[in-house]
Amino acid sequence: MKTFTTFFLFSILIFSGANAQEKEYLITKNNDTVYGKIIRSPKLLDPTKIRLKIEDENGDKEIIDPASVKQVRSFRGVYGDCIIKPVYGQWFAKRIIKGKIEVYEMLDEVIFYTSKNGSELEFKDFG
Repeated sequence: MKTFTTFFLFSILIFSGANAQEKEYLITKNNDTVYGKIIRSPKLLDPTKIRLKIEDENGDKEIIDPASVKQVRSFRGVYGDCIIKPVYGQWFAKRIIKGKIEVYEMLDEVIFYTSKNGSELEFKDFG
């Protein structure tokens, strides 16, 4: 019984340590990394458009400006485990295909963008 209890406690410590390392974050254009919880919220005057906020450990929330961000990394948010990047410094798009050519989908609408070898996102008409 003592061996089982020790194994059980050890397993919990390993599992909780692995989860603790998954912190959501954003990377600014200045290459600063800001850790916190990524929150999705609709715009007040136009609920069809969304914006992203980041909440720090103290509970303080700040709207994420697409013009100042390179990338957002989400793990447990509305969008699941994903990379979110700004489009033309105005909107956000979620990466849906990873590879040499990556495909991104707008968060507000069903519009797709591509990025080749990590370049800026570009609109592509797939119709």
